[in-house]
Amino acid sequence: MKAKVLNDAPGDPPKVHAHAVLGRRDGSTVGGHLLDARVRPTLEVLLTESPDYLRRVCDPRSGIALIRVDA
Repeated sequence: MKAKVLNDAPGDPPKVHAHAVLGRRDGSTVGGHLLDARVRPTLEVLLTESPDYLRRVCDPRSGIALIRVDA
């Protein structure tokens, strides 16, 4: 699973954006955006902080929070 905790603007509550690859009982996998899940019996999660140069900045022209490497 790969997930990001995003704050699009100062003061906004954090949001989780998660991608996952999940194993089925028959050994096949399915992947994509993880919206909701229940885990039994275990779950392994690794959290890392993105470097400052990958922070999202609100683009005033589009109104969308975009990753700007020069911000």
